[in-house]
Amino acid sequence: MNVDLPQREQNLFRQVVKCHETKQYRKGLKSVDKILEKCPNHAESLAMKGLLLSGTSKKDESYEYVKKGLAKNLKSYLCWHVYGLLLKTDKNETEAIKCYHNALKYESDNMTILRDLSYLQMQQRDIDGFTETRRKIMLQNSGVPSNWVAYAVGNTLIGEYETALSVLDSFENGVDGDNIKPIEKSEMSLFRAQVLEENNKFEEAIEVLNKNDKVVLDSALRKASLARLYIKTNQSDKAVGLYEELLAVNPECYDYLFGLVRSQGINASSDYNTQDVTLSEGDQVKILPIFDALQAQYPRSLACKRFLLDFISGDEFVKRVDAYMIKLLRKGAPS
Repeated sequence: MNVDLPQREQNLFRQVVKCHETKQYRKGLKSVDKILEKCPNHAESLAMKGLLLSGTSKKDESYEYVKKGLAKNLKSYLCWHVYGLLLKTDKNETEAIKCYHNALKYESDNMTILRDLSYLQMQQRDIDGFTETRRKIMLQNSGVPSNWVAYAVGNTLIGEYETALSVLDSFENGVDGDNIKPIEKSEMSLFRAQVLEENNKFEEAIEVLNKNDKVVLDSALRKASLARLYIKTNQSDKAVGLYEELLAVNPECYDYLFGLVRSQGINASSDYNTQDVTLSEGDQVKILPIFDALQAQYPRSLACKRFLLDFISGDEFVKRVDAYMIKLLRKGAPS
């Protein structure tokens, strides 16, 4: 806010900002018009009028007023931020990012602008820029766990796994554990294990998950992650037991079924969704009794019947797809 506004107009300007935040656009326009009657060259008020007009679907007028504000004061961080908000609303993320950077030239520690910038950078897949922005946010507001995690996530996405782990270590060592919510402790443990897994440190990831079995609240996700890691470390016997526990809770989950297939030593790729999963004749013979047992154990599970069809071929496929399809067709089930 410019300091050249009289006290009464400064109070009105605060009301204008609040009206925008609460979406009381018409009330805000009345207040900003009162400011402009006395101070017609106040750049921030012109910009805010443009922002309020955008909320009333007057797009052309909104840009006109924001540009007028910038013409009055090119060094106003608020005018640049408002211009960026309008551009973001119109899906022009690239230009909006430029406006946010201009705003930060004159208000480098503004948390609202930094957060808005980081969101757009992630949408535009500017991961390097996102990571740097989250670093600044973390340094300015280090007491918020999500700021540390966001910076660690950025480093993970650009492949800086050691930095991500170092950030998590620094946070855990510098914050009183009693001040961290149980859900935050849980998510941090899971995320640490994920970073270690992506960095091919499978044994360390297993150790983290086993050590924090009481901390992690999502037991299903912990078991699924452990099972996947056991397969990667040639401990498939442990993975089998975990997948069987998971299927007992949710026999419709394709990921659990696929994990069980891989844990049984059947040569299938690690990515079920993007591969041709047809198996060799030997593996097809091995997979049939596994799913026969599953179908007997979970007779109402459609996934146990449907999933098998992706792995087999020939006469066995014809027989099983016939039994699967006819029952559903008779019931008139949608495709």
